Amino acid sequence: GFRPFAMFETIRSKYKLPEFNAYVDADEALGVGEDSWRHSVMEIEIMCQTQDDVSAALGTIDKIAGMIGAEELPAKQGGKLEAYIRAKCPRMLDKLVEASVLTE
Repeated sequence: GFRPFAMFETIRSKYKLPEFNAYVDADEALGVGEDSWRHSVMEIEIMCQTQDDVSAALGTIDKIAGMIGAEELPAKQGGKLEAYIRAKCPRMLDKLVEASVLTE
């Protein structure tokens, strides 16, 4: 039969920053039971009306990130489950890399 290898819950907090016309979503995944694993990510979002708005929005996102101490994650960081596998399941990670599902 099947048995779980990862159990965590996610707490999401949403914030609106009207002075920047921006939104911040903060997710924190917490291990369940005796598992003390923790993974936190944040997304800063500004909706643009046109392609011409994107450059200014990226500048504003950088400003907000600096104000709250946020750092950009590496491009291939993966989501919560991948972060859990990388931190807690080395044998499973090896199998997923071997099957070309994940990279090292």
